[in-house]
Amino acid sequence: MVVQGYLLDFLIPSEERLGISLDVTDVVSEERYGLLRQGLEKLMEEIDLAYAKMKPRGRSLKGKYRRTVFAKEVGERKVLRFSPFPSTFANDLRSLRRTWYRELNRHTIVLARGRETGTRYVRTRCLYMLPKAKAKEFMTVVIALNERIERLNKTIKDYETSADYQNICDWLEKVTKNKVPRNHVFIPPIDLAFYEIHVATGIVEEYVKGKESEAVARIEQAREDKLVAIKGARERGLKRVEYEIERTKQNMVRQAVMDLQGRFGQLVEKLAIALATKMTKKKAKALRESLDDLQSLAEAAGVGYFVRSVTETSIKLIDVMTLEKKKEKKKALEEAAEALASEAGIEPYETPEETIKVSARALTTGLSARAKALLGEVL
Repeated sequence: MVVQGYLLDFLIPSEERLGISLDVTDVVSEERYGLLRQGLEKLMEEIDLAYAKMKPRGRSLKGKYRRTVFAKEVGERKVLRFSPFPSTFANDLRSLRRTWYRELNRHTIVLARGRETGTRYVRTRCLYMLPKAKAKEFMTVVIALNERIERLNKTIKDYETSADYQNICDWLEKVTKNKVPRNHVFIPPIDLAFYEIHVATGIVEEYVKGKESEAVARIEQAREDKLVAIKGARERGLKRVEYEIERTKQNMVRQAVMDLQGRFGQLVEKLAIALATKMTKKKAKALRESLDDLQSLAEAAGVGYFVRSVTETSIKLIDVMTLEKKKEKKKALEEAAEALASEAGIEPYETPEETIKVSARALTTGLSARAKALLGEVL
C-alpha cells in the first residue's frame, strides 16, 4: 500500500485587496463624521446599483480608531476602511474562494490539521495532499479560476478609469481634505506550489537522511568526547530513526483514512436527515455521486481499501431508502442500519433511524472498527 501525490501550498486572494484606508482624523466632530459616512454610503449604494447583477443590500461603513506615534506624541488616528469598488467585485472574489475550497475538498485529502492563533481569531490550518491521479483534473479547476481573476482584473482596471471612480475620490478629497490613494488594484492569481510525496520512498526517504545525519553528528561528537562506544550509539541512533519513520508513515495513512471517513460520516448524516422526509430519485442520485467521488479520491490516494466497505454499505442504504413497498423497505432498512453500525463499531439502537444517526457521528469522529483492524494489519 502506498500513499502518494503532492502536498499543496497555496495563496488565494480575498476581497480585502479591494479595500483602502482613509485618514479622517481631521473630520473632528461626530456630526461631520456622521455626514461623511452617510454621504459615502449613499454614493456607494448608487454605484452598487449601477453595477449590480442582482438587487444590492446596501453599504454599511465602519470607522476604527488606531493609536499612532507621531511628532513624539501619542495621538489617536481615526481611520475609515472601505472599498471604493462596486460590491459585485467583492462578491466575485468571495464566490471564487468558495469554489476554490469546494474543489480543494473534492480533490484532496487532509493529512494534518493545526490551529494558528491570530490577534483576533483562531484559524484552522490544514495540510492538503493531492493524489497524482487527480492532479490533471485539479489543474483544470485552477486554470479556470485564474481566468476568472484575469477577467476581474480587467473589470477593475476599466472601473478605475471611469467617471464613477473619479467622482468618489474627488468627493472624498473635498470632504476630508486628504489625498485619496488611487493606486491601481491588482488581484494576483492563485499561487500554487506542489511538493511530491510518496510514503514508501519520497518524504520518508528525506526524513531518513535528515535523521541519520543527525544521528551521525551525535556519534561523531561522542567519539570526540569519548563518552560512548561508537558502534552502540550508531545502532541506537538508527533504531530511533527507523521508529520515527515508521510512526510518521502510520500517522499519515491514519490521518488520510480518518479524513475520508469523516466525509463519509457527513454524507451518512445527510441520509439520516433524508429518512425524516421522502428520498427522491434526485436526492438519491446526488448522494450516490458524492459517495462515488469520495471513493474515487480514496482509490487515487492509495487508501481506498480502508473505506470501500463504508461506501458499499452507504450505497446499499440509499438503495433501500428508495424502495416503494413499506414492508420490504422496513426489513431492508433494519439490515442496512445494522451493517452500518457494524462498520462504525457500535451496537444497533432501537430504531434504524437512531442507529444511522449515531453511526454517522461515530464515523465522523473516529476510525471505523474495520478501518482500525485493517490499519493494524497493514501498518
